[in-house]
Amino acid sequence: LSMAQVRMLHDYVENRPGAAPTISELARQCGIGPRHFMALFRATTGQTVRQWVDAQRIAKARRLLTETRIPLKVIAFDLGFANQSVFSTAFKRLAGVSPRQYRNNGN
Repeated sequence: LSMAQVRMLHDYVENRPGAAPTISELARQCGIGPRHFMALFRATTGQTVRQWVDAQRIAKARRLLTETRIPLKVIAFDLGFANQSVFSTAFKRLAGVSPRQYRNNGN
């Protein structure tokens, strides 16, 4: 994939409300098939599509936690998590602290 395609995917994920996009959706954005997309994506980024998408969503959550006072359950919903608990678990797995701790520490 080109860096322009990776930037386009970043913008797509960043601006997409709700649940994380599927591999098929992302591949369609690049105009290639899902299997070929997955191979190219990993070769370009060194990550699986899912790892990258999860990291993008948590990065957005970090920004929302530090720049706003939006309630955690609203952030969870806006990012497409099933509920606040699922969001908190995913956030802690990737960020090392809970969303509440992250916000309270002013990270």
